Amino acid sequence: MRTLTATLLILFALALPAAAQDMTVEIHDEALHDVSPMLFGHFVEHANWHGEEGVDIALDQGNRFHPHVMQQIAALKPTTLRYPGGTLVCSTDWLDYLDNPPAQDHQRWGHPDVQFTYTFDAFMRDAHALGAEPVLVVNFKKALAGTEPLEDAARHAAELLAYINLPLDADAPEAMLRWARLRADNGHPEPYNLRYFQIGNEIWAYSNPIAEARPDDYHDWYVTCLDAFITELRKVDPDIILISDTAKKTTNNLIRQRIGDRLNFMTSHVYGPWGIRKVEKDGETVDPSTLSEHQIWQMFTTVGWIDPSTGLATFPLIHDGSAGDYPIAATEWNWNGWWAIETPEGTPKTKLFDPFWAKGVSAAGMIHGLIRDPRIRIAHQSMLIGQSWGITSVRIPDEGPAHAYQLPTGAVTGFYSRHHGSQLLRITTTDVPTFSQPYDFGTSHAADKVATVDTLATADDNSIYVHLISRAFDTATPITIRLAEPGYNGWAWLHTLDGELHPEDNIRVTMDEEKRAIPITNGTIKLNLPPRVIAALQIPKP
Repeated sequence: MRTLTATLLILFALALPAAAQDMTVEIHDEALHDVSPMLFGHFVEHANWHGEEGVDIALDQGNRFHPHVMQQIAALKPTTLRYPGGTLVCSTDWLDYLDNPPAQDHQRWGHPDVQFTYTFDAFMRDAHALGAEPVLVVNFKKALAGTEPLEDAARHAAELLAYINLPLDADAPEAMLRWARLRADNGHPEPYNLRYFQIGNEIWAYSNPIAEARPDDYHDWYVTCLDAFITELRKVDPDIILISDTAKKTTNNLIRQRIGDRLNFMTSHVYGPWGIRKVEKDGETVDPSTLSEHQIWQMFTTVGWIDPSTGLATFPLIHDGSAGDYPIAATEWNWNGWWAIETPEGTPKTKLFDPFWAKGVSAAGMIHGLIRDPRIRIAHQSMLIGQSWGITSVRIPDEGPAHAYQLPTGAVTGFYSRHHGSQLLRITTTDVPTFSQPYDFGTSHAADKVATVDTLATADDNSIYVHLISRAFDTATPITIRLAEPGYNGWAWLHTLDGELHPEDNIRVTMDEEKRAIPITNGTIKLNLPPRVIAALQIPKP
């Protein structure tokens, strides 16, 4: 990223029109809950549809991440990485992703669009090199659908965990120890010490036909399958932390009753607004070509997940209230949407304003929602690497992985990973400017009240961080921040990230990250927040 000079940014902000009254933020010396370090993760996916190859497109000749790709990933500072899928997990065997699988055990399912050149060993080594907590996902569909005997499917899932975690000298059956020896033959005699393991992916996507085929015992069968997997996995590693999809509410309640704390997390996947086939206002269709850039900016930066009482961003849980009291792992999330307006045959399509930086700003709101919800302890932005889908964090262009660059949603997650504290603080805000977003589009809905500046504060042992998202389109926002120590004098650091509104290549947004000093006078900080920026004000503790 190129960096704006402090002088240019200050002059730019001062020259902008500003609201008449200062918004105020009062920081209280009161922690609401811990901020999990695993909220700033990414999803490393093998993909096989809509022209996307995923991780295999980003490798060097040794089938590891190309050095430039590794540099781009490291800049995002991922705290956790999830692998290998995704939808593909439901139709593949984990041996497909393994170096030198035993021929007698493996008939590669394969897929014409998937190379499977990036393997478990490469992923585990890269995750450790990046300092990211790895999460692995295994096929659950073949057990639930009955295409493989439950006992065999559960044992086979445990064999993956044995390959990853079982010590060579473990007191374990020979059937499991041979997988540890294969890991050693593949160059890694020591266990990888994986801590997190996910059973299945998006089970809801294929559960309805199974439920219809088993109307009398589906819920019981689901929990029986899950129980068998958990039992076999814990035989290999009693301390493994297990994640499973949320399912139908009745199923989830039965999971809590029968499995209890033997399961550690349930998942929630959140995407939106998906394909925007029409725009509506008060139930009436609106021609999107009549919308101004300002109106589309406001649409794209809200995505419909706004608390109606505060105007602040929330993170929606797909099965909110149905996961019992299990902690939540949001193992896939992102701003995922595109214009898909249908036009009459023979009518040329109108090129609509499609600001990718607005998607990044909206992703920042989703991160605020993650931080605000104490139930969510793990999050993986989807997806880390690709060349086709608009949700990739690190984009591989036609020129190849040596020319990889970041897209806005991924860059924003990296910004928060670099600048945040370990506890959410209580704040009080007044005179927060708001606007109304009146349009329904895709899965996103109108919001009567949206905070122009979405604010929260976190802290660690050394600093307080005031996180600010400016949804303003062309107006700076004057903000007064008051600390709990009224006599504090010194300096704070304002970290900002902004992006182009009209890049030459719509998807390749030039983003500017800047850092400048802001004075603290008697426990008060004043700043003029430019429009369309994400900021983290880092305040050293006295």
